[in-house]
Parts: sequence; C-alpha cells; structure tokens
Amino acid sequence: MEPCDYQRNIQSITNPETGQQEFKDPQHPLARKDGMVMLSRHLMSLCLGRWLHPGEIVIYRDGNPQNLASENLELTTLSKLAHRFRGNSAILHCPYCGLPFKVPPSQKNRRVYHNDTCRRLALRKFEIDPEELRQMVWEIPTTQIASLYGVSDKAVEKRCRALGISKPPRGYWTRPERERVSQEEQV
Repeated sequence: MEPCDYQRNIQSITNPETGQQEFKDPQHPLARKDGMVMLSRHLMSLCLGRWLHPGEIVIYRDGNPQNLASENLELTTLSKLAHRFRGNSAILHCPYCGLPFKVPPSQKNRRVYHNDTCRRLALRKFEIDPEELRQMVWEIPTTQIASLYGVSDKAVEKRCRALGISKPPRGYWTRPERERVSQEEQV
C-alpha cells in the first residue's frame, strides 16, 4: 500500500508529553508498538509519495508541533540533526590539560573536563613523584606516608601497584622494633 492509497478516517489527538498530534491505527505502516502514528510522519509520507524509513525524522521548522503545514515539515536523520546544532555549541577549556572542547548549550554549566581521563586525573587526591614514593616506601611505613598526604594506606598501596613500585613485605616495620627490644634485654 502506498501513502496515496491510505483512505481511513484520521482523528488526531495531541500527545500531552510531546505536544505532537497522533492518531491510532495499528495496521498503519508507520505505527509504533502501541498502534499510534505521528501525524507529521504520515503527512510527510503523503508529500513524498512513499512511507518514511525508520531512520528518517520529521522536524518542525518553526518548532511548533501543532503547525502541520507541509512547508513547516522537514525530513532529516538523527546524524544530520545532531550536526545542525553543532554550530551553536559552547567552547570550554579543560582545566586539567588546557585543550578547548565543544559542548551543547545544555551541558555548558555541567561539563568541566573534556574527557573522563582528565576528570579522573584532576580529581586525584594523591599525586606524588614515582622516585620519591619508591624511596619513601622503604624508609617509613605505608600508614605514615598515607597520613602525610591525607589519604588511606590503601591509596598508597594502589599507587605503588600502578607505578610498579615494590613494597616491603608484611611485618617489615615490626622486625627492627623486636631486634631493638632484644638488644636492650641483653644489655
């Protein structure tokens, strides 16, 4: 069946969520699972002389979904629609790496970093030079390093693992105390 062959009586209703006009016909080629058909898609199919494909979208040039005049309806795709609004994007600068990046106007006040990597690196509480950490791990216990930097000893352990730094074995820091106590008892 072609769009020009569709002869059913259309009684449109306005969808309260979207404001667009729809009608019910479960047998219609453009019907959704609930049996509703967007009137704008049906009218665009009549103008084109073919049914719309699933990836095609009908937009309203003036932004008013109640204005169903053929000159107000425009056929597009999601990718073309996304590129259309790219021109009015806001340009922000990443505070971590300094690179400029574009965001849609709706995200202008929410986005800070240009990607997830910069965000995670910037939010790190424990930033230390690998050589300094390698030296400190063998000079003082992990718990003391953690208290110096205001992080947990687990954070120090994870940073050592990420940087490939070997740590003293368990009980390394209690041995010197036992040796000192035994030396004092001998004297």
